[in-house]
Amino acid sequence: MTKNRKKIRGVIFDLGHTLMEFKSDWDDVYRRGHDSLHAFLQKNGYKVDEAVVRHFFEHFYEQHHVSDKTLVEYTATQAIKTMFQKYDLNHADERFFQEALDAFFLPEIEGWQAKEGSLELLQTLTKEGYRVGLISNATHHPFVMQCVEKMGFTPYLDPAVSSADFPVRKPHPDIFFHLGEAWKLKPEEICMVGDQLYFDVFGAHQAGMSAIWINRPTDKAHTFIPEDLVNDPLLQPEGTIEHLSELPAVLRKLSE
Repeated sequence: MTKNRKKIRGVIFDLGHTLMEFKSDWDDVYRRGHDSLHAFLQKNGYKVDEAVVRHFFEHFYEQHHVSDKTLVEYTATQAIKTMFQKYDLNHADERFFQEALDAFFLPEIEGWQAKEGSLELLQTLTKEGYRVGLISNATHHPFVMQCVEKMGFTPYLDPAVSSADFPVRKPHPDIFFHLGEAWKLKPEEICMVGDQLYFDVFGAHQAGMSAIWINRPTDKAHTFIPEDLVNDPLLQPEGTIEHLSELPAVLRKLSE
């Protein structure tokens, strides 16, 4: 746990289950994503059966969980290219792969909605002079940016960084340092806000930043804390909130 020596000037947010929440059924989203990708491939002349797409689906999510431990993101682009190689499909260009993944992720994007008060909070913090940014562990950077645009967050999150577009993922300190360098702020001037004690709180503390934990029920299947870190003091946030509306007051208190 860090000890603040300066006023908080920058706030980094997590995205999923922090600024936005999932309002759909995961099983239905997985099915529709599978069907959407299969239909896209068929439409573009790839006469693959559903087993090929199912292999992509299973390989992709299996590697996603591995990334929680390696802290190196295995991207959706890597997964679909692996599928093409495994099944000796004709080489496709980068634009094709991105359009295929747009089809795959569309049902999931439709399932995410802005958390109550999230847009208003970003507007308030910006008006109060805070730098506001985003770090999201994600397998596909365009997915993150499409969600940010859908929620109306684009004007306020600068920069918006995802692990799919950066060499490492949270809680690796380098991805936190990246935002600090972009803002030209010292770590003690930055606070991370998120719903995950390991990825958000522990990660921020490793980078010398403070952290506020949003304590709320989550259906995230990849909630993860390594066994050897369960009792680590770096998992303890400087502040805990249950609703985003509580954040400005806690930030002010941290700066006292």
